[in-house]
Amino acid sequence: MLQPSVRAILSAYSDANHTLLNITYIDFYFSSPPHTGVPAPIARYAAEHRSQFPAATNLNGYFCPVHRITGVASAQDTGLGNPPPPVAKSRPMNTKPLLALIALAILLVVASRPYSAPALAPQAPSNSNAPSYTSAGELRFPEHYREWVYLSTGFDMSYNPAMNMDHHMFDNVFVNPEAYHSFLQTGTWPDKTIFVLEARGAESKGSINQAGQYQGSSVMGLEVHLKDESRFPGKWAFFGFDEGQLGKIFPTTASCYSCHQQHAAVDTTFVQFYPTLLPISTAKHTLSDAYTKESAATDKPDHH
Repeated sequence: MLQPSVRAILSAYSDANHTLLNITYIDFYFSSPPHTGVPAPIARYAAEHRSQFPAATNLNGYFCPVHRITGVASAQDTGLGNPPPPVAKSRPMNTKPLLALIALAILLVVASRPYSAPALAPQAPSNSNAPSYTSAGELRFPEHYREWVYLSTGFDMSYNPAMNMDHHMFDNVFVNPEAYHSFLQTGTWPDKTIFVLEARGAESKGSINQAGQYQGSSVMGLEVHLKDESRFPGKWAFFGFDEGQLGKIFPTTASCYSCHQQHAAVDTTFVQFYPTLLPISTAKHTLSDAYTKESAATDKPDHH
C-alpha cells in the first residue's frame, strides 16, 4: 500500500490540478524501491512542493512506471493474480449540473417564503381638518372641534372696558392638532390653522356646588379664527356661527381684526392667554414687537 506521505502528495496534486486520481488503482501498481518512472507532472509537483512532504525523500522510489498507472498490468506486475479494471483517463469535473442543482435549490427556498410587499417611504399625513367652504364662501363648521387640542379658558373676559354683562361666561379655545404640533416646533402658526372659540354660560347652582362657577351644558356662541393665506388678503379671517353649520365671514372693518393686529402676541393670535404656548413663542423669539412693547409697559412696577 502507499505510504501516507506519498498518498498526501497524490491528494495535493489532485486538488491543485482539479484531477481525480484513482488512489486504489495506483496502490495495485505500487512496488518496492528502486522502481522508477514517476509520471512527470506528479514528479514536478512533488519537487516544487517538497517542503510540504518531508517524509517523501525519494519520490522515484515510491512510484511505478507511468504506463502502469494508465494501463492494465499483468498478474506478474501486481503479484495479485488478477489485473484490476482499467482506469479511465482523468478529466476535469463538469460542475454545470451541480451549479444548476444549487440554483434550483435556492429558487425553491425563496419561493417557499411568504411574500411581503416592500416598505414604502413614509408620507406626510394629510390634513383632515383643513377648512372647507361652500361656493358662496361660507365656512363649514368643524363639528369635531371638541376632539382638537384645548388651549385655554377665559372667564368673563372682555377687551372693551365699557362692556358690562349681566351674566357670567366661559370662553373655551381649541385649535386643530396639525397647527398645534407645528407651533410646538416653530413657535408660530402654519397655514390652515383653525381656532374655535366656544362660549358657555356660567352656572353656580347645581349638584353639590356651594360656591364658584362652572360651565353650563348649553353653548351660547361659536366663532372661528382661520388662517388661509391663499384665500384672505390679510391671511386671517373671522367667521361667526349662529344656529347652523355654515359660518359667515366678518368684514375686515370689524373691530376684531384691528384688535388682534395691534395686541396679539403671535401672528395676530392671543398666545399671551395660552399658558402652555407663551413660553414656547418666547423661547423661539416669535413674539410680535407690538406685544413685546405692550407687555414691557404693563409689567413696569407702579410707584404711585
